[in-house]
Amino acid sequence: VGLTMMEETGSNNFVLYADAILATIALRRGDLATAAAHLSSGGQRLATGGAPFGADMLFGVQTELLTAQGQHDAALTIAEATWAQTAPIRYLYAPRRRAVLLARLAVAGGRHDLALEVTEAMEEGARRSPALSAAAAARCCRGLLDRDPAPLLEACELYRKTPLRPDLAACCEDTAAILVEQDRRDEAIELLDEAAAIHIDTGATGDLARVDALLRGLGARRRRRQRERPATGWDALTRMERQVTDLVAQ
Repeated sequence: VGLTMMEETGSNNFVLYADAILATIALRRGDLATAAAHLSSGGQRLATGGAPFGADMLFGVQTELLTAQGQHDAALTIAEATWAQTAPIRYLYAPRRRAVLLARLAVAGGRHDLALEVTEAMEEGARRSPALSAAAAARCCRGLLDRDPAPLLEACELYRKTPLRPDLAACCEDTAAILVEQDRRDEAIELLDEAAAIHIDTGATGDLARVDALLRGLGARRRRRQRERPATGWDALTRMERQVTDLVAQ
């Protein structure tokens, strides 16, 4: 609706944000084709001389899509380029999330120099900001770089004190992966189960499928069942969507 209104009124300065948000929703739901279509739409707007506001977010989602498609080298290339181009704003919230993704990709790709650069930048950001999410991102990057679950567990605890539940879910998954490396299976399963519960609440069916696969690989199943929701009406809303609706009504 917001995208349509902006197009009809000629307010195109922030349309790329809408493209990125729509792509993110599709990606979380596991609809990679729709996510790619929204990203293509945003790319076309950018290529035709549109305002660049939101381009960083668009490329961030492109990185996530490529990662989901298994194209890790391409994802790392775009993530690194976006990191370099957005140096002046990297201490804001959205770049923090992209920094964690970049650190993850850099470590997996053997780019420890890049992972260290990102980690040190996030740690500097945590010193500059009182936001819990800043400290959480820094601890998450440090844990990924050092393959140490302790900073990641600290990051999970920090995220639990914020409303950033998708970030918490991602941190739980990262922590679980390293715990598995250290034969701490039961702790990993507990964190994956927490991530699954978040994905259920937020309607992230694509992310839920990934976590379910990880749990099966560990010989486990999530404790909470996914509720079948109607396609329309109040009961079709997730808990988070209902909370937003209540706030709008207020």
